[in-house]
Amino acid sequence: MASIRALPSFAPPYSALGMCYLDASPPDMDRALKCFQKAFELDPTETDAARRLAQGYADDDEWARVREIATRVMEGEGGVEGVAGGDNVNAKGRFAPKNGWAWKALGSTEMVSVKRFDTEHADR
Repeated sequence: MASIRALPSFAPPYSALGMCYLDASPPDMDRALKCFQKAFELDPTETDAARRLAQGYADDDEWARVREIATRVMEGEGGVEGVAGGDNVNAKGRFAPKNGWAWKALGSTEMVSVKRFDTEHADR
């Protein structure tokens, strides 16, 4: 808390505080998610906070927010366009995302969207 008070615009202490709330017995998910949200707002490179935030929103079935977070992380590492030849390539010349979870999360939002569409239109 002292580091947050000393420099409230520095993201890592918010991530650390969120982890403390998760490790508490019982875990305080609401406070943890607020800390992860603040860390990610301050610094979109706080990808661990982003991943935990996206997981929390997925658990709450808030897929639009998961999509928003995943897209923002993906844009930070070259975006979808990076797949076609951005700077982030491995030795084989393939796009090498640092945060594969974001790509998986985006795919999950697509699957949920398709499933909901199919369910809504099954009677037609």
